[in-house]
Amino acid sequence: MIHLGARFSLTRQRVHQIIFSGGAETAGRQHINIFGASEKELLALIPDDDIRNKAKSVYAKQRNTAGWRKIAWEITFPAWWSIWCASGKWGERGKLKHQFCMCRIGDAGAYKLGNVFIATMDENRKDYSRRAKEDWGAIRRWTQKLAAKLSSY
Repeated sequence: MIHLGARFSLTRQRVHQIIFSGGAETAGRQHINIFGASEKELLALIPDDDIRNKAKSVYAKQRNTAGWRKIAWEITFPAWWSIWCASGKWGERGKLKHQFCMCRIGDAGAYKLGNVFIATMDENRKDYSRRAKEDWGAIRRWTQKLAAKLSSY
């Protein structure tokens, strides 16, 4: 079970649950649900085991983080990998300001094709800060209008 877990990035306990809840056929379907592709398709997409396993881990983490933040996730693993490959920045991703991340246009909407791009963490932060200032400006104008209306009562 440990070998299966390592191969599919699952814990020993999760492998046990899958085997006793429906067998390998269910496990294969679950893999397709998580990554949008079978293990065979992923192997064809990224032949190198180390890179494929790292990419699957990063994809799953980003997808889970988006879910935790209540942001819709509509990108399959093959599409997500294609975006990173097209950017040429896979090896330079990270959390430091000069490293790259996957961003949403205007930091709004779902993670989906057409709404994501690769940029540095610093560029993403600046985009968010600019948008936040615009949002606060709109809120400030609205509260001032409301205050003006209420002062006439």
